[in-house]
Amino acid sequence: MLARADADALFTTVYAGDFGTNSDGSVFRASALGQVLDTEELGIPCSASLPMDESGETFPYCFVADETFPLKVSLMRRYPRRMPTNKRRIFNYRLSGARECVECAFGILTATFKISEGPICCKKETVILIVKAFVLLHNFIRIREGVFWEIGESFAVHPSAIPPEHEDDGRQR
Repeated sequence: MLARADADALFTTVYAGDFGTNSDGSVFRASALGQVLDTEELGIPCSASLPMDESGETFPYCFVADETFPLKVSLMRRYPRRMPTNKRRIFNYRLSGARECVECAFGILTATFKISEGPICCKKETVILIVKAFVLLHNFIRIREGVFWEIGESFAVHPSAIPPEHEDDGRQR
């Protein structure tokens, strides 16, 4: 399953239809989202200023992904580990926080529907319907519970507060 989620851990786009053995990058390229990402068809909003930012500087809307996805204008991913500077470490740290939205959504979905923890032994068409039903129920439950993120005060991150990256897999600890 390839999905897009918002800050409230609600799935906004889901692509189910490839086997788990396929790479995320190849699944992305085969998806409708991957095919129209850099076109006007997707309807990505124009650049805008960030909430709580009084500078007036505008930033483009983009999707956040991991290293397995291609780098595109509308797709942001972390700097490679081999290029560590304080600015890049801070960027990677904050970007990993943005990626947590979708990871959190997947975690909640998996915890709620235990069957999704492993392979679902059905025909491909049935699995696609099951996954889509999980996503719909997940979103329904989240909306019904009313657990949503609220914009808070902005904060600065001092470089010493960022945990070091480990050589084993590059993820923040």
